[in-house]
Amino acid sequence: MKQYLIYHCLLLACCCCITAAQGQSVDALSPFSMGELQAHLPDAQTAILCYVWGDSSLYIAGLSRQHSSQLRLPLSDSLHQRISQLCQWVAQPPAEAAAGAAVHDFATLAYGLYQEVVAPALEPVQTGISRLLIIPDGPLRYLPFGCLLTRPLSPNQQADFATLPYLLRQFELYHAAGPHFWEDQKPAERRAFSMFGAFTPHYPPQQASSLPHLPPGLQLLPLSAARQQETEVLADLLQGYVFREETASEAGFRRYARRFRLLHLNAYSLADDSLPDVGGIFFPLSDTSTHTEWDGPLPLQEIESLRLRAELLMLTNHQCRRGPQPTGAGMARFVQALHTARCTSLGLNLWQTDEQATTLLMQAFYTQLKQGSTKTHALRLAQLELIDQKKYASPYFWAAWVLYGNHQAIDFGNVWGYLSLWGGGILLLLLTSLLLRMWKRSRQ
Repeated sequence: MKQYLIYHCLLLACCCCITAAQGQSVDALSPFSMGELQAHLPDAQTAILCYVWGDSSLYIAGLSRQHSSQLRLPLSDSLHQRISQLCQWVAQPPAEAAAGAAVHDFATLAYGLYQEVVAPALEPVQTGISRLLIIPDGPLRYLPFGCLLTRPLSPNQQADFATLPYLLRQFELYHAAGPHFWEDQKPAERRAFSMFGAFTPHYPPQQASSLPHLPPGLQLLPLSAARQQETEVLADLLQGYVFREETASEAGFRRYARRFRLLHLNAYSLADDSLPDVGGIFFPLSDTSTHTEWDGPLPLQEIESLRLRAELLMLTNHQCRRGPQPTGAGMARFVQALHTARCTSLGLNLWQTDEQATTLLMQAFYTQLKQGSTKTHALRLAQLELIDQKKYASPYFWAAWVLYGNHQAIDFGNVWGYLSLWGGGILLLLLTSLLLRMWKRSRQ
């Protein structure tokens, strides 16, 4: 509850900035000082960038333990266009023939957006900061902040994607969809016993786009062999389980998902700006269906009632429908539903990425998690590994992946701790029963 109030105070402080610009006193309106807000930040290494996308202005607040910044930017069609242009640019596979020109075109766009929507709030608060919690709003929910550039390129400078000064090089990044995600910093009330479960559904090709329950234009194409192999490799790495065919269905997910702390889901999922409640996770057959019957989608309203125990749910086939005028409503609704389902962290892709690059990134990410890294640190290192390979240095390959919710590390030893506790309890009950029987025999 305390963190929930802090978030609202931050928004109030941001709104007070607006009021102050209109000639009214901030101190007279805000019941909390910036000092009180700073004292309740997650840690001294984290700064917050909070955005409120209004009708005619963009309000931004930056906050660290020692510093704060607030500003208001007038909205323009140009800002809308440049955000959409960058989102469309990074979602397209890079063309090798135009690599040099492409780098400079991208750099101009990415640095310009950094200067406009990030630098004014970040630079006053970034001293001693290694992690950014971004609370986006409106079209900024689809902006891959990690690939924005912190320095410009000179017109004659030779550069490639592997050497660009991405924001990711300076900071770990994670997101929050709203005030409810502040509660993710608390440990889970009840953890699952098993560590890793992966779901790899079977999508029959003849039913990819002909089913009545599918939103228009959504195609459930069969998963490639590489995507299926990815889950096998991850399960071996984490000594987990892979659900395939009938068990990787809506019914199977409902039955087995609560057993795992890490969920890796290759099923299709959708966030739709124009119809936010239409989003969900789209499974094929249940374990009781024939190959001509589908369960239909797992809609957001039903997701909210699942009561998962996942400390991380990773979605690798997510689709975002921004529409001609992105509002971010679809993404906000989708993330909120997973949080309500008690999934404390959510990882997903903002666009469809290269399969081989995704496999490499996931292997590196989970390896870092297993070694004790925080989720944000693990994702950052995995993305930097791809950049260093040059073949995958373009933001198309790595910048799509974002984290929402809790950034903290996962204690892989806790699973065995819980099993030992249960095993010890059962052993104690057996020993007590044996002693009771021996005592009864001695009395006869």
